[in-house]
Parts: sequence; C-alpha cells; structure tokens
Amino acid sequence: MMAYNEYEYEEYEYEYKTIEEDKTEFAEIYEMFLSRIREDFYSDPSIPTDEKEKDMYLLLKRAITKFPYPRVNLNDRDDAARVFNQRLDDKAIEILAVAMKLEWARRKISDINLMRQEFSDRDFQLTSQASHLNALLEVEERTKEELTHMLRWYNREVNGKPNIGGLTGGAL
Repeated sequence: MMAYNEYEYEEYEYEYKTIEEDKTEFAEIYEMFLSRIREDFYSDPSIPTDEKEKDMYLLLKRAITKFPYPRVNLNDRDDAARVFNQRLDDKAIEILAVAMKLEWARRKISDINLMRQEFSDRDFQLTSQASHLNALLEVEERTKEELTHMLRWYNREVNGKPNIGGLTGGAL
C-alpha cells in the first residue's frame, strides 16, 4: 500500500541547473511536492524524466491558479527554461507544493471514480479500491485544509512578521 505523506529522496532527485539567484527553478517546487507524496510513477526509472517533469509541470500550472495573492507575479516565468523569473520565498514554494499535492490527490480520486463506474456499488465496496478511495478523500481534505491555513498566514504577514495592523485597517 502506498503512503501519501512522504517521499524518499534517494529514489528520485532533480539536478538543478545553474541559474541566476533572482530566479526560481520549477525543480525546487517539484522537489517539495515529491517530499509530500509517495508515487511509484515518479520513482520508476523506466519512465523518462521528461515525462515525469511534464506531469509535474501540469500540476504546477494548476497549483498556480490556487495561489490567489502571491507576493511575486507567478505568470512572469519562462516555461521553456522551467523557471520563474523572480525569486520565490520558501513559503511560496511550499504553498505551490501543497497546491500540487491537492491537484494530484484530486486526479487520483477522479481516476478511481472512473473505475468505480465500471463496477456496481456492491462490487466496488468489496475491492481494495474502495478503501484506497477513502484514504485519498481524506488526503484531499487534509491537504485542502492545510493549503487554506497556509494561504491565510501567508497573506497576513509582511517580511516574516504578522501584519496585525493590516487586519484592523491599520488602527491599533
């Protein structure tokens, strides 16, 4: 059975390119994403690296839409070079990784729901896919809560400190 909350780095690592310090490679976000999941697809050496990166790139693009008020323009990127043209802070990278995990879980749920349609409800309940679906639904819910919490805190701090005055309209 797969665990969905950890990833062993030694199984699959990205090589970072040498880029300017004021940019962020997509690979940095991919690495954080991979540290949050356990997926045979990403650690299978028979699957080409570019196919794995293409999959994560699609998850990243979906994750970007889940990040409504980043401190940098996430649309300022070079998709061909796989870099953001600005430096993302650690919190922004982590938020994108969590949003990627949410999209990954939703895709897995969708795949199982498609399989469920091929079985009667009784037959589906007898398969291990039913318990797998329940586990994925729980992962999705926890990840959604985590992302919501992270976005709230991200939007309530300035330079790593709480912006309590901003919450009260500046009047304290």
